Amino acid sequence: MLSYGLTLAAASEILKANVSRADAGFAIAVFAVTSIATIAAPIVVVVVAPERSTERLATWKAWLLGNSRAVVLVVLMVVAAFLTVRGISDLV
Repeated sequence: MLSYGLTLAAASEILKANVSRADAGFAIAVFAVTSIATIAAPIVVVVVAPERSTERLATWKAWLLGNSRAVVLVVLMVVAAFLTVRGISDLV
């Protein structure tokens, strides 16, 4: 998980959403799977193809380092759009 604070905040928001237990469980499961994917992907690469894992992980690292500003910008734009839509819907 990214951090305990983020996980607790997500679980709190899901539980406050006033949805059924099945929907809340599904939302928590989706959050857990998506947040652990960034940790599991390199491990899976090493287990599945250990002979090619070094070069593949180096390629991923180079891409992330080269595009880190763009990745952060896109993430922040998505968060800003979500907060804007949520704020407008609360006003209406």
